[in-house]
Amino acid sequence: MTRHHRCTRDHARTEVARVFDSEATEIALDDELDRVGIQSVTYRSLLLELIRADEQVYGFDAGKRRALAFIKGTYREMRRQATAAGFSEHFAITLAEMATRARLVAGGDRDDVYLYMMKSTAKMGLRRITDRQLAATDVYEVIDVVPGTYRYRVYANLTVHGVRHVRARAAHLAAIPGVLGYKFARPRARWRRDTMVIYCRTAAATAGVLAWFNQMQRGMADPSEYFAADVPHFTKAAPELRGVSAVKDPKATDGRSYSQRMAELVRIAIGAGVDGLFDDGAAPTIASYVQTIVGRLNGFWDDPSAMRGQPKP
Repeated sequence: MTRHHRCTRDHARTEVARVFDSEATEIALDDELDRVGIQSVTYRSLLLELIRADEQVYGFDAGKRRALAFIKGTYREMRRQATAAGFSEHFAITLAEMATRARLVAGGDRDDVYLYMMKSTAKMGLRRITDRQLAATDVYEVIDVVPGTYRYRVYANLTVHGVRHVRARAAHLAAIPGVLGYKFARPRARWRRDTMVIYCRTAAATAGVLAWFNQMQRGMADPSEYFAADVPHFTKAAPELRGVSAVKDPKATDGRSYSQRMAELVRIAIGAGVDGLFDDGAAPTIASYVQTIVGRLNGFWDDPSAMRGQPKP
């Protein structure tokens, strides 16, 4: 949070007598937002600013109703603006989660944005993912693939049964020309979408991997026993396949993974939304917060150094 934002927040606190019927009410509202799951300090400050702009005195119940209405409005506005910009409705909802709940720590190692964007999955609800799971490292079995030798990745969202099933047949996968290697998530990390990652040198190799999965799923009585339904954001779901997607890897030499690079773009977009709240002295609004985030993220698709033509999630 910048000094300007801190000053704005501090100013809002000095006006507490005009906003709430007591300081205890403000504290209770802040605690309630924490209980609801609104972790973003900046977004919580925005809610306070919006309530304060009404120039009315609120008790706890009235303040809570007002704050919850603004939160619902954020989700509606994000869905409207993001889908209008060409994002999927599912990603629009996820982006709203990131913009209201993620704890963006400047320069820190917390990757809440990464969690919401890439890892969250129907196999485990967002609220059930623990800080320990989020912070876990070394979540994949060791694989030796030289960075820069692959141009494509294929992701498979496997259940526990799916990992066993695919692993038992992976020798056939490795025999596909242009497949450089693959890795499975360790048991403690199989709640993720990217349970399996296959590295491919060429588009033809990628097509071969997708055909291999297609043949496998066609032979299954119930593919849902082996494959979860959703795929990582920023990857293109394979037609007629469950839980399998592919992506062309953007060029990078900084050592970060594909998902980490994509997460950073989302982090930048949300940061822009925060920075744009008080531009030109205008009063902050939910619409301006959402517009700046969506506009910045959408701009990455026009920047060949950022998304490299990846599909919109």
